[in-house]
Amino acid sequence: MYEIKLSSTAGKPLGVLLFPEKASEVTLKQFIRFEVAAANLEKWITENESKNPFDPNFAAGYIWRVFTCVNEFCGDGRIHQVPVGDYPKALNKFLGVKKISDIDLVGIEDSVMGLYANIWRTLATYKKHYDAGAGVDYSFEYKGVTYRLKKSHRDAITQQIRFESLTTAQAVEALEALRMYNHHVASDPKKAFYFTTLLHLVAILALADGEAFPTTDSEIDRWISDRVRYFEDIDMEAALNVADFFLSTGKALKETSGTNGFFDRLSLLLKDLTQRRSQSGELETAS
Repeated sequence: MYEIKLSSTAGKPLGVLLFPEKASEVTLKQFIRFEVAAANLEKWITENESKNPFDPNFAAGYIWRVFTCVNEFCGDGRIHQVPVGDYPKALNKFLGVKKISDIDLVGIEDSVMGLYANIWRTLATYKKHYDAGAGVDYSFEYKGVTYRLKKSHRDAITQQIRFESLTTAQAVEALEALRMYNHHVASDPKKAFYFTTLLHLVAILALADGEAFPTTDSEIDRWISDRVRYFEDIDMEAALNVADFFLSTGKALKETSGTNGFFDRLSLLLKDLTQRRSQSGELETAS
């Protein structure tokens, strides 16, 4: 975490905002709230792709949706008082970069536009740390305890991932969680069920040293319920890597096993804005 000093539009100090520097410092809740808001922004831009990005109506709609993204991620009431920042300058800093990490925040870091860029820089640090074919354990720390997912292996003949590292009860419960998600995914625009599905996978698959997954139905139900509540503040990196451990063993939910698709959408968004910049010629005048 690092500190960002916030000020109001009138220049009044609003205190310090602790901002995550790495994906491992972003909670799963934050990530999903932001992803939903960013997807809505992307959808709105697509619907307004014929408009000039410097048209007042477009700018107002874009700024409001960027604010929503920042507010959903930060969850801090002070964001309402933070200045928008220089809209043309902010776009200029976004456009033309080859990597998210190259975005220059100098001069806009304490504005809504700067915070939005900062979120992308933080999320871009996420990396998959588990390869189901590598035959190694995956471990993560949560609340001072180390949790592990035991190694799996790929059959040399069939090339299928074997679940020999899981008990029957674990495999059945994890597959049932995926089945329920697939049943509800079409009616889950805010990804609430996606969030609970990831928590269920963590609750089922991640064990500390000396722990054993229960075997009776009543014990299993109690275990999963308690662990879902316990892991509700897990960071996005650990949760997505736990999911990747299991999701990479089959096709189910393959599209949600990481954030690459999410960043692909950002690339398309920036490409679209870049094209409209060259058409309007207006952005080159921004300082």
